[in-house]
Amino acid sequence: MISYMEKIDAAFVGELFKAYEYLFDLDDSEKEPFIELSASMRRVFTRWKRPILLLEKGKVWRKVLPASGGKIVAAKESDICLHGPYCSEAAYRKAVKEAEEEFSKG
Repeated sequence: MISYMEKIDAAFVGELFKAYEYLFDLDDSEKEPFIELSASMRRVFTRWKRPILLLEKGKVWRKVLPASGGKIVAAKESDICLHGPYCSEAAYRKAVKEAEEEFSKG
């Protein structure tokens, strides 16, 4: 999904939300780790001085501002950028090769 954000439509986002809601309804213990990871990532992104992008139902983009106490504002299309191995084809190929090498050691 990260590699193809421009191809994601509102229907897909709706299905994604339904899947998470179903999981949380089915097993309430799944929700707590999800919330804890969210809090942890807000702290990490605050240290990096970067916003966290949020995708809402209907494919609406928002962002959590760093060091804001969790303030959420509208995001612009230009705020959506690729990270890590998803930022270029070469970076992705390198990450896949490293993962394959790591897996083959197993």
